[in-house]
Amino acid sequence: MHNLDPRPERRNVARSEPDAAASVRISEETTLALVKIVYGRRIGQRANSILNSIGCAADVLPNRVVHVAGDVEIAWLTPFERLLLGSPSQIARCIAQLSDHPSDQLLVVSLTDGRAVYRVEGKAAALTLATLTPLDYRDANFGPDCCARTHIGSCRVLVQRLAAGETFRLIVDRSYSGYVRRMLQAASPSDPESAGLSGF
Repeated sequence: MHNLDPRPERRNVARSEPDAAASVRISEETTLALVKIVYGRRIGQRANSILNSIGCAADVLPNRVVHVAGDVEIAWLTPFERLLLGSPSQIARCIAQLSDHPSDQLLVVSLTDGRAVYRVEGKAAALTLATLTPLDYRDANFGPDCCARTHIGSCRVLVQRLAAGETFRLIVDRSYSGYVRRMLQAASPSDPESAGLSGF
């Protein structure tokens, strides 16, 4: 029997959704693993040694992302929370190494299944995000490897700037993924030059 369903087969690949003027491209990262580390207050300076065990030699400063061996990224969330991002195999390695630090003051939580991850790219990406959030996305204030928690509408998101130029990553609760994608599409300007992006 032939399959008469007109919908394309779903594959685990990034889906790109450009707007009409192709000034903003929204794509979903479907192979990124996420793990949150929560420290107890009594850990104190031991937090640095815990991160050292997964290859992080530098302190993770507030609202910054550091890169460690194996293309793993560590994002600062709060004084007692860090987010690990990377391939499933690399994150599994980090979890195994973290298990060498048994403590009732250390909690490791996988967020992979509960979060959706979007990339927002293009010459109007910063303007689009500035329309939806209260953050200042100018290079001097939110440069590469900066990150911050904020809100898009009624949904809390983590915004990360990936590289120089206009490339951002948004991490959002999966139950709000469609809502956030529609908000991004609605905020994308059809003419970024006339919308004032050149002076942003």
